[in-house]
Amino acid sequence: MEAYHLKKYIGAYAAVLGRLDALIFTAGVGEMSNVIRAKILEGLEILGIRYEPEKNRLARTRNAESDISAADSKVKIFIIPTDEELVFVEDVVALLEGNYDIHTNFKYSFQDKDYKNLMRERAYEEEYEKAKKKTKHII
Repeated sequence: MEAYHLKKYIGAYAAVLGRLDALIFTAGVGEMSNVIRAKILEGLEILGIRYEPEKNRLARTRNAESDISAADSKVKIFIIPTDEELVFVEDVVALLEGNYDIHTNFKYSFQDKDYKNLMRERAYEEEYEKAKKKTKHII
């Protein structure tokens, strides 16, 4: 049902916008469930949305951005990790300090061009090393 409803939203937005440049998956399911993403993307070729199943299968991380678009896809398909916890913490701190403004005016730390999430970078490196070890056993 989730995939069915999301396909309807994608189709409706494509109709309203007149075109799609990119489709973004984010948050828990969008970042981590290659199965749900596949169910959503299947059948959307009519909109120019084509994904690479192997890229989709491998893109299961909250620590890096991924592009799962097929080479001939007219619409780019990205998986972009979120950090809701950081947003919650910064909102609460700003409220307690009395300097919170509506979210469209509030500047979050990750909006800074030099921002780096060091925990995510380290976690990604660990994931990469584990994946390399698994690949060596397969070859």
